[in-house]
Amino acid sequence: MLKGTERLFPTEYDRFKEAMLDAAYEEELPVALQLEDIKDFTLKDIQDLFYEFRTDTALDINGTLFMCPDCGRLHLLLEVDYPETDEKTLLQ
Repeated sequence: MLKGTERLFPTEYDRFKEAMLDAAYEEELPVALQLEDIKDFTLKDIQDLFYEFRTDTALDINGTLFMCPDCGRLHLLLEVDYPETDEKTLLQ
């Protein structure tokens, strides 16, 4: 596991992957989830997660950084979806 992936998902990465693949097979994508208070993570950590997740699942993952209006901390909104392609993949 890449260092950044392990930092962002220290114990739950495999469960996260399985849940996203299940959602893809059930045609329940896109899925969005939020990681709160990410000030201690680097852009390299996020890049590692995106690279490893795409390699492991063939799904797209994108993120949006935003300042939470409620708590004032930096959050990362992750969106997982089917890859953009003109042809259907095995996951669609």
